[in-house]
Amino acid sequence: MSAEPRTPRYGYQNDEQFLKVLEELDKVKQEVVDTRRWYKQHARPQMVQFRLSGVLLILLSVSVPFIAAQTAPWKDTVVSLATLLIAALTGLSSFFRWEHAWQSYRQTQYAFDRLLNMWELKIVEAKYQADSQQAIEMAMKATEQLLQDAAAITTAETAEYFKRVQMPQVQTAK
Repeated sequence: MSAEPRTPRYGYQNDEQFLKVLEELDKVKQEVVDTRRWYKQHARPQMVQFRLSGVLLILLSVSVPFIAAQTAPWKDTVVSLATLLIAALTGLSSFFRWEHAWQSYRQTQYAFDRLLNMWELKIVEAKYQADSQQAIEMAMKATEQLLQDAAAITTAETAEYFKRVQMPQVQTAK
């Protein structure tokens, strides 16, 4: 038995109450869109910092033996600076854990993408309801679910962030 495709009920676009509610719900959804945008914007700097520090660590590490083999009078100073930079970059990378922040921000952004797509899908479904009141209820429920899921995602991501951040362990000579 094949179901006939549903078409939008006649005049749903002109149902002022439904359109007003949808307009208000879209404003509420905008907060989730803004939060998603924040994660998207903050993921890229984390990626850049992770990659830049990694490249610098590699280049500095491989250059130390080469510089140490030189006979120039500046070699001790340059080796000292290079090893100081290696230690600083290693400490900063260990403290900030840019790779984990980058991964977490992207995963959170993608989770928000999914939530927003699901909301849009539920709103389309609401638009196809013959009963205006039922359409409003569906749209309200979809928005409530969007807000609950968005709060759960940001709570989990924030908890994970603070679990990751640790003070670097300083080793003292014995």
